[in-house]
Amino acid sequence: MSRLAFVLLLFLVAFEVSAKLQNVTVKGIAVCNKRRVANAHVILIDKDTLDPNDELTQIHTNKEGEFELFGEEDEIGKIEPYIRIHHNCNTQPVSFDRNTKFS
Repeated sequence: MSRLAFVLLLFLVAFEVSAKLQNVTVKGIAVCNKRRVANAHVILIDKDTLDPNDELTQIHTNKEGEFELFGEEDEIGKIEPYIRIHHNCNTQPVSFDRNTKFS
């Protein structure tokens, strides 16, 4: 049993060492009905297959609707980044919140 645990530990260490640091930068402008959206919540996420997705960073758009996000993650394969924007564009009443995902 202890031999199996040792082999498993070596495998996990080798697996972790093969991961490399990768990064992504996203710049954009949140727009709704041809108007820029201030204060929309923008989240940069890395999609993972076997474990939960990693939130890399988050920000609110400025008064002009602009945002810039930078995130980095150690991954074995390529990172699969996407952004999620929480906004209230085209919602009635306005207090409701929408969620939009962009890959």
